[in-house]
Amino acid sequence: MKVLVFEWLTGGGLFIDNHTPESSMELLKMGMSMVSAVTNDLASFADVQLVWDERLKQPNIVSTTLEKKRHRGVKLVTVDGSDAVQASLSTLADEADAILLIAPESGKRLADLIANLDKQQGKLISPSLEFAVLTSDKNLLAESMRASGFLNITEGLALNAFLQLPESEAAGYFPAVVKPFDGAGSEQVALVENHKKLNRKFLNGSSASELAAFRIEKFVQGTPVSVSVIKGSAVGSTICANSMLPLKGDQSGDHRASLILKPYRQHFDREPFGNYLESIDDLSDQQIFRAQKLAESLLPHLPDTAGYFGIDLVLSDEGPDRDVVIEVNPRLTMSYLALQKNCDFNLAQQMVIRSGLPSQ
Repeated sequence: MKVLVFEWLTGGGLFIDNHTPESSMELLKMGMSMVSAVTNDLASFADVQLVWDERLKQPNIVSTTLEKKRHRGVKLVTVDGSDAVQASLSTLADEADAILLIAPESGKRLADLIANLDKQQGKLISPSLEFAVLTSDKNLLAESMRASGFLNITEGLALNAFLQLPESEAAGYFPAVVKPFDGAGSEQVALVENHKKLNRKFLNGSSASELAAFRIEKFVQGTPVSVSVIKGSAVGSTICANSMLPLKGDQSGDHRASLILKPYRQHFDREPFGNYLESIDDLSDQQIFRAQKLAESLLPHLPDTAGYFGIDLVLSDEGPDRDVVIEVNPRLTMSYLALQKNCDFNLAQQMVIRSGLPSQ
């Protein structure tokens, strides 16, 4: 089996964005860690072709995976510019049996990347175009979930609509979180305690078109959690509450059901949220149950897709009825690293198996 792996930051996306490795070093470190982890997993059962920016130090993937008895090999395909990236992806996608794309959802990078593959989208072991388009727009996702009947989301609306509310009604939104429709992680996300701070941070000096690209939501005090999901090609889901695959998934023929993995608490560089630092395995059994059941209840309200994605949610201090989904990340997340260390099964292989593609 041939698997094509492309991760935006390490695979040449910086050429397309006209950025240098030096200007993106912190994000590059995360990209390198993520792509090394998933490539190691893939190389234990498949031949991997990994697109790589020639300006970067080559990853230490082959030497680590050679220790695995079933290692198949990793071939680096180096690129030296945006044209080379596009040409390599087109050629390699035609040759591949499966394709894993990892890119920021902001700036339509992920959606455009998927769309450019055109007829090869059936090979994806990463999210579909429809899924990426919806989840990349935080306002569109929230409104879509609510319209479909999913109510465990934070109350909010577009910022320009909020500014039309009567003062008495607007006051009920604070403290509030303001975030861009188009963004990845915590970029441009801010907590505002009152209307005065909203004015200072967002309204003063902003044009109407700029304000139209932001959403405001009521802040929910609680524990930030990420639940990783490997989407299956069959109806239904299997909850994996610990490091092992449930026996049900191996014995009753539902190995293509969606796999809801063990959730992790998210640790940021500042409270209540900020830049991601790490995923911590310290949730109680009750918190694990709450997070996984909320993630499971969301799945029917999302478009059909494949592969791994993350659901960010808050377990409310006020109890399970107040738990909310914050956003959906249509890509591999940093929680993959924590899961890989603790799971006794191959996450990447499950991505292939549950997508319906042969894993040999």
